[in-house]
Amino acid sequence: AAAAAADEAGPADVDGAEAEEEEEGEERVFLPGHELEEDEELVCDPTAYIVQAEFTTEWPCLSFDVVRDSLPDHTVQTPMTAFIACGTQAQQANQNSIMVLKISNMVCHERGEDDDEDDESDEEENAPDLAQRDLPHRGGVNRLRIAPQPGHIAATTADTGKVSVWDLGPLVGSLEGRGGLDAKQRALFTHAFGQEGYALDWSPVVPFRLASGTCEGAVHVWDKMEAGKWSVSAPCVGHTSSVEDLQWSPNEANVLASCSADHTIKIWDARQAPARPALTVPAHACDVNVISWNRIEQHLLASGGDDGRFSVWDLRTIATSPDTIASFQWHQGPITSLEWHPTDSSVLSVAGADDQITLWDLAVEADDAGAAAPDVPPQLLFIHQGQENIKELHWHPQLSGVILSTAESGFNIFKSISV
Repeated sequence: AAAAAADEAGPADVDGAEAEEEEEGEERVFLPGHELEEDEELVCDPTAYIVQAEFTTEWPCLSFDVVRDSLPDHTVQTPMTAFIACGTQAQQANQNSIMVLKISNMVCHERGEDDDEDDESDEEENAPDLAQRDLPHRGGVNRLRIAPQPGHIAATTADTGKVSVWDLGPLVGSLEGRGGLDAKQRALFTHAFGQEGYALDWSPVVPFRLASGTCEGAVHVWDKMEAGKWSVSAPCVGHTSSVEDLQWSPNEANVLASCSADHTIKIWDARQAPARPALTVPAHACDVNVISWNRIEQHLLASGGDDGRFSVWDLRTIATSPDTIASFQWHQGPITSLEWHPTDSSVLSVAGADDQITLWDLAVEADDAGAAAPDVPPQLLFIHQGQENIKELHWHPQLSGVILSTAESGFNIFKSISV
């Protein structure tokens, strides 16, 4: 069980946690929504983490992606190293950039009973080491995604209405000590749309196939051509409001899912573009902000809405029985990000505008939960807090159980004792 430092929210390992009767000076589990007494403060229990690190950048980075590196997969020993690519939201358009960061020396800060006086020095000693390489980017970066194929090819959507494709290989190579940088490096390809967009996703099946969405409700499919050119399809029309997120099928080359502020999820067949959607699901009674396609149980799709609810859909039956197979209303603000665990098909991470990141195991049933607190769903494993206005989270595909998240207040990286 855990809480956090005085002016921070903090983690709570709620798997089997049960609030105890308060006694003077006694610690208790804090859950979001509960009130603190006048003489109580939140303090973080570092034993709830195997790894915990945080850092900030000069400008907020409200979208990022994990860079696959040459280090061994599924590393569980500390200290750990991770590479990410992120895009800034600077005050002036010409101050923005794409940054590739190497975050190393990530360890778990173990706190003893007499460590209070040394908190500040301990935080400095346990802060991760950062190395950075930049590319100029005209306009704020709304979203950044890296293609899953080798080569470190990335795409960005900008507040200028442009979608660009970039080669981040030289930046990654420089951080790994494999060469220098081209100071004049530019985008490989840029397409200007009439209005800005956010949704962006690379196909894991077709190499360098990209989907992008606009705030006008259009979906476009991109394919890499010869001689460095890219084809951009005519708009796939069906949404009546902004396309918020896109997800390619993990096993079907031409199947794409989208979600929108029009409250729907739509399934598309890319072979028919431009076309109407193959399937439309009225998914939430509000804006549908994010979706995530399960890479292992490939019939499962998760969605998160503005009302703080997230749901799980079975794509095998959604056309004839459009009911969720699971739905949870824990978060007290819009769901801003969610993602299935890369190797555990029942585990899902969810971030909300209520400054919480929650970890869930949907395989847990009520009878398996043990002595869980009565107001905590048995599937809820862990609550992480401490960031303000969380925008995105991702599981690290090479570091087992490690989550990275970005917010207006900076980045967090952690591995809990629960997953």
